[in-house]
This record gives sequence, structure tokens and C-alpha cells, in this order.
Amino acid sequence: VELVKKSETPQAEQEPSYKDKAERWERARKDYTYAKASLEEVAQKIKDKKSVVGIGKTVRVVQDMVTNLIEDDEVYAAISTLRVFDDYTFTHSVNVAMLSMCLGRRINLSRRSLTSLGICALFHDLGKIEIPNEVLHKKGQLEDGELKLIEEHSLNSARLLLKLKASPDSKARILVPLFEHHLKYDLSGYPRADWKKPLTLFGKIISIADKYDTLTSSRTYRKSLMSPDRALGYMFDRTGKDYDPILIKVFINILGLYPVGTLLRLDTDELALVVSSPSRDFSKRPLVCVLEKDKKGSYKKREIINLDERDPETGNYIREITGTYHPATFGIQPVQHMFSSN
Repeated sequence: VELVKKSETPQAEQEPSYKDKAERWERARKDYTYAKASLEEVAQKIKDKKSVVGIGKTVRVVQDMVTNLIEDDEVYAAISTLRVFDDYTFTHSVNVAMLSMCLGRRINLSRRSLTSLGICALFHDLGKIEIPNEVLHKKGQLEDGELKLIEEHSLNSARLLLKLKASPDSKARILVPLFEHHLKYDLSGYPRADWKKPLTLFGKIISIADKYDTLTSSRTYRKSLMSPDRALGYMFDRTGKDYDPILIKVFINILGLYPVGTLLRLDTDELALVVSSPSRDFSKRPLVCVLEKDKKGSYKKREIINLDERDPETGNYIREITGTYHPATFGIQPVQHMFSSN
């Protein structure tokens, strides 16, 4: 796979202004909302046992997402990390679709392939609609039968895809990755089968996006929350076993060392939320929103600062990062502080 070199980055992908990013954020937010709505509609029709379940609306939504993502994949990667909605069931799939398409964009997939990848990622957990909510959201340890239900969802996603109204060619492009997304790079995952072929490119991409969103999502059954930067470190340690080594490096390159939505503790004892993380250049540090508590105990935005700023006399960073957290640990909703005016 040929990766985009820094010198080859199109003009449209150069770092936009903060105001411009706010406008692109709003466009990405609308795409997010439409994608979630179209997925919910398809899932409901399947639950209602409709004889014909068309996906034309979903295809059009994903095509629009691809057009906008090509212009600015960084904003689309960012919005998928901010948990815009509380409903995990469908937002997870939208997050995975956006992250997958961003990764596909960075490895120069064609527009048609990006659309297929987005549709595939959007439907990757379709099989979970057949799992009872008390099993999906169970706080305690799963029993053997419940675990089996969970592990069958990949196969069920592929099975349900066959019921959707789409051309055989379209189904063929996305069927296998639905089955593969929990198999792992070394094929040690599930569903457990006598599977000898290497994972498809789509399968490898979706498995990375799926795991990252799962690790960084706040769930009722999870005792501790993993900050986005630690989630990337956790995944990087499993390259070659769970994930494709090249793709995981590209993925980290997209999100940056401190992904958007990461909460930082600074050596000034300030809390700061990452609102823009420089991708492609790890020598630079992120743009952050410094937060402070109000009288009600809520956090509000104080100022936007660049952590890459140095003291002109000493050359040292003016602020150092001393710790990283998941924002939910402090009850902070990152989306409330993104691209708002001071």
C-alpha cells in the first residue's frame, strides 16, 4: 500500500484555520447525524421483518461523507472520537465507519472503495440487533451462552447483509470483512473457524477502528476508562498479532499522539482538552482548550492555547503534559467545548 507522503498532500488537506475547522465540524456533524439515522432505519426494518430492506439512503449518505472527508479527513477523524450522542449501539458503528474511511483515505483508496468501506463499517455490527439488551449491556461477567451470542454477531452481520436490497457485486465487496472484523491479524480471534486466508484490507481496517472506539467509549460495565493516547499505545503493543503493523502506524499518524478529546493535566495544574492534534508531524504538540470549574462544579472553557509554544529565552515548552485522562473521568463532555467562541 502506497502511503501519502507529506510533500504530496493536496492543498485542500493543508492545515485549515480554526474558524474554517468550525464550519467543517458542523458539516461533519450533519453527516454523522444522517449516517446514524440511516443505520437506525435499516436496523428497524430488519427487526420489523420487512421483506425488502433497501440501503439506497445509506449509500447516498456514505457517498456524501466520502466527498466531505476527502476535503478534510482530520475533522472527520476528530468528530468520531467525541461521542456526539449517548446511544452506543449505533454511534459506535458510525464512529467506526468514519475512522475506517479516514484510514482508507490516508492509504489512497479510490472514492468507490472508500464508499464500500464506509458501508461495510457502518454495518459491521448489524448482527448485534439480534442480541438481547440485557446481554449487550450486562455489567457483570458474561456466562458461556451469553459470550457465545456476542461472538456470533460477526457471522450474523454477514448473514443479515444478504437480506438487504443491493447488487450482488456490492454485497460481495463487503460481506467477508463483516465476518472478519474480530478474527485478528493472526486469525486467533472469533468466530472460531478453520480460516486460513489472510484478512482482507477492509477487515484489517475495520478491526482497528472498531477496537479503538471500543477502548475509548464509556460503557456501563467498564470499571476504568482508557484515555485515547493510552488506547493507541495498547493497540500498538499488539501489532503483528491483533493488527496489521503498517495500518496501525497510519492510524496513529491520523489521530496524533494525543487524539482530539484527550484530557490533559499540565504542569501548571490546569486541565486541558485536546481540540486539534497535528497529524503527520509528531514533533509538534496539540492545540488545547484550557478548562476551569465554575461555581456549580461544571467545567467551562477558559482559553485556547498551543502546547507547542516555547519560552524564547530557554527554548523549553511553556507548559508540560504531566498526565492524560478519559474526559468522562471528570464528567467532561468534549463536544461542548469544540470550536466554540471564547
